[in-house]
Amino acid sequence: MLDKLKAAALWVWHWITVLVAMALGVLTVGIEYLDQLMGVDFTQVMSKERAGEIMFWTAVTKALVTAYNSQKAKT
Repeated sequence: MLDKLKAAALWVWHWITVLVAMALGVLTVGIEYLDQLMGVDFTQVMSKERAGEIMFWTAVTKALVTAYNSQKAKT
């Protein structure tokens, strides 16, 4: 059971940037559709710019952690 949990966590770690991008993409597009259907401005909840910032910082964080682990493994 613990091995399966570790494997699932490793899979999420490898795909975190893609998963975040997909989730935020669906959220921003969904908000645009709700705005069109209901006439209520939901862009304050999640704008495209904010979604882009979150995806960018997710990728930067993952890159920094990977670089740190790489350096740690060398020593």
